[in-house]
Amino acid sequence: MQNTSGRHPVGWLLILKMNPVEDKLGTGILAKTEHAVAQDDLAQTLGVVVAMGPGCFHDEIAKGWGPRCQVGDEVSIQRYTGEHFKGPDDVKYRIVTDKDILTVIEPKPGV
Repeated sequence: MQNTSGRHPVGWLLILKMNPVEDKLGTGILAKTEHAVAQDDLAQTLGVVVAMGPGCFHDEIAKGWGPRCQVGDEVSIQRYTGEHFKGPDDVKYRIVTDKDILTVIEPKPGV
């Protein structure tokens, strides 16, 4: 996975490409207002790791546990955590600390 966010994390920070929030029904009809979509964006908890700072998971690696995740993993984080920004590629990203990573999501079979 290539980091196209325009930023490079330092220390124990990660950059996540956040999964898009659906604003339409399957039929293409708008189901949410712009305000509701913006609120859902802030609360989004799923994303893909696109970059990791050099200090990520340093304490866990020192204990022999290994890192919680790596670039390319889909992960879940706490709601409302981190700094939100839109990259030059017009994609929504979030900067979080390594402690904000809650789970790694298993890829779906056949994907």
